[in-house]
Amino acid sequence: AIETMKRNEISQFLASHRYCFGLMGVPPRIPKEARVLMEIEVIRFIDENEVVRFEAMDMEDRKDLPTSGILKLVSILREKGNEDFKKKKLIPAYNAFLKGTRIIDSHSAKNEGEENQLRLEKVKLLLNLGQCRLNNNKTI
Repeated sequence: AIETMKRNEISQFLASHRYCFGLMGVPPRIPKEARVLMEIEVIRFIDENEVVRFEAMDMEDRKDLPTSGILKLVSILREKGNEDFKKKKLIPAYNAFLKGTRIIDSHSAKNEGEENQLRLEKVKLLLNLGQCRLNNNKTI
């Protein structure tokens, strides 16, 4: 059900004991076979399906993607990397940023405006890569 929620939506879920604390509960605070009412708000999410679809494409189809699609994809990767970085998951963050730079490097812009947009996104990714290395204290 959470997968169908939209950003800033708040929903309540009633979960069976099987999905929470089991038959025994956690005495004395949580009784046996307790159902749990949870309120969940989707504050933000990262749709990684775009990345999965891109990776499943062959090289010819990747070349046909417009720069706007590449920028969206790179933005998703940068956001994922930023989330991982905040959670101190430096290697996954580094890999997301690196993947973004490689996608940019493999794309051919059609004009100077697109080239500038790609360059700006790449600079952001490279700065984030550098920060990952500095925070890791060892070679990634």
